[in-house]
Amino acid sequence: MRIIQNFTLTAVIILLAAGCNKIVVDNDWLSDPPETYDTLVEEGWEFFEGGNIDLAIDAFASAVERDATRPASYLGLGWSYARNQELELAVSNFEDAVTFAENDTASGQQIAMEALAGLAAVTIAAQEYEDAVSYSTQVIEEDVTFAFSHDTSFTIYDLKLLRAEAYFYLGRITEAYTQALNLGISFDAERTRTVSGAGIVDAQTPLTGKCQVVLADVTEGEFTGTGLNDLSTGGDYKGGETVSYKIQIVATGPHDTFKWFLDDIEYEAGVEITGANQLLVDGVRISFEDTTGHAVGDYWEFEAANRALISVSSVKDAISGITYVVLDVDEGTASLSIEGTPPLEEGQIVTVVHTYVDDYGKFINDLLAGLFSLKGSG
Repeated sequence: MRIIQNFTLTAVIILLAAGCNKIVVDNDWLSDPPETYDTLVEEGWEFFEGGNIDLAIDAFASAVERDATRPASYLGLGWSYARNQELELAVSNFEDAVTFAENDTASGQQIAMEALAGLAAVTIAAQEYEDAVSYSTQVIEEDVTFAFSHDTSFTIYDLKLLRAEAYFYLGRITEAYTQALNLGISFDAERTRTVSGAGIVDAQTPLTGKCQVVLADVTEGEFTGTGLNDLSTGGDYKGGETVSYKIQIVATGPHDTFKWFLDDIEYEAGVEITGANQLLVDGVRISFEDTTGHAVGDYWEFEAANRALISVSSVKDAISGITYVVLDVDEGTASLSIEGTPPLEEGQIVTVVHTYVDDYGKFINDLLAGLFSLKGSG
């Protein structure tokens, strides 16, 4: 966050005048009218925008002395203390700005948004990530074109980036990843994949409709052809990185035969369909319901992986097509929890559209690097 990262403490220059032989008293100030609240606030913002933060604080503080019920001076103090990295004072004044903004019918809404944006920046600097998410979300949802009026380089983009970082440090990787995509960060398509795969209901809570789902190591076969589509996939994948399989019918007869490919390289040919489970490699197996009736050239494609989940888009019963609500994704594992009716039984199969990686540690590093790369680019 530029607003936070670029904070510097302003040096205070004290000018001492000494050795005067004559004291001169200027009484003109006694007859001059005092500066008004609005004048002091205006001067404060001029100092702020010019980088004279200490003078800005003096002006805003004087404005508060004139009228302690108006929000603009507190907003100025909040941002000025934030620039000086005096975070507790910044928070206190931002909160006062939000409170008193309710009574300002002319500019209260803008002041409240700029105070909440300031709170978002300050709380992430203080590592109060839940608060940072809350404050930034309020502004993002309320003002989609937000830009701080006294530093227009701080915009809605920065708030979205700030929120993504807060999600990351909270360990809410699904939200951080989603926000990163919305901010334009790209990930290696070979390592970050979105697929539809089978999940198995591993445990369920009676009467609640809640259950735990574990993704199968092997995706369902995607069929291309005109003949019989009866291939089932499964197994306990024991390999490392994600690999792709292709099963292609090559001949028909009393028992149809197939050849199969591993990562587009032909691995074995002339394999007879048995109707039972047939092991390929690394624990992956396939089976056909029928040994005959297939068409030459028809094929199925699927993947095997040790899946580290990033996000889940949808979950449906594989048979009925009923959609279930995703309650939680255990990022970095193959597990998620869902809820819905009718309740699912242990062992039932659901179809899960999900995004996963096979190297979760590298993904986390890439995600954080991507967020850091956007600092200063909004």
